[in-house]
Amino acid sequence: MLTDVSKVNILILSDIDKIFLKQKKDIKKILFKEKKLIWSKTNKSSKSIVSQGKKGCLQMLEKFLNNLKKEKCDDNCPFKLKNDRPIIKIPPPKKPLMMIISNDPTVNFIPLFKQSENYNQETQRLMLFSGAIPQRFLLRINQFLVKTNSEYSIEDFFKLFDIAYWTHFNKCPTDAQNTFKNYCANNWLEAEINEAISNGVKVIITLGRQVENWIKGKIAENIEIINFYHPSGKVTKWNDDNFKSDLNKTITKLLEQIILLTKE
Repeated sequence: MLTDVSKVNILILSDIDKIFLKQKKDIKKILFKEKKLIWSKTNKSSKSIVSQGKKGCLQMLEKFLNNLKKEKCDDNCPFKLKNDRPIIKIPPPKKPLMMIISNDPTVNFIPLFKQSENYNQETQRLMLFSGAIPQRFLLRINQFLVKTNSEYSIEDFFKLFDIAYWTHFNKCPTDAQNTFKNYCANNWLEAEINEAISNGVKVIITLGRQVENWIKGKIAENIEIINFYHPSGKVTKWNDDNFKSDLNKTITKLLEQIILLTKE
């Protein structure tokens, strides 16, 4: 029997996502590979964001994440001296093949992030994925698939949880009063992307126009970049018929890449 995942809000099921209700058990199996996931505090101490057993191919990415500290941030960044805004570091999967870049964590993300630090790193990663933008991204895709009677199933996309390394354009949680600038991205993101690519990432998914515009011309041509609208409920293009054709092409490209990479 699978552990109850409601404690960490693995899936928030809205009325429009009735397909999730029918497939709740299957979705849990997909997320957890039909194995038990123990929601308990780890007894092992770790000095780094990546566990000791993942050295090797993740060593450089581990080093990068451990060096991600506020004292090394741009002096012009308004968050550098704000101790109540921790840098959000999300553990990578064992074998990162894709990278998701979203705009920024919000202040509402802080409690979940702090709670997740009490758990082992794989559990932490799943908690953070399922409690924020990656989850909302999949919900948006599902809404589109249902609305367009697509031949694809949302289940086809859940492998993202296994192979995607998720990071942010702005590393510290922001709020409505913040003016978004490129201080953080210019200081950290390009190096982070290069480290991720050196660790096996072949596809980068951008969420939102800010990330899409910033990344142009910065990535090697052999890396596939797939640009999506931000999955926020404020972005109406996901439900606008004028953008249906483009969205369908982009979602199809993403699925093709997931299938290709998980077959390797």
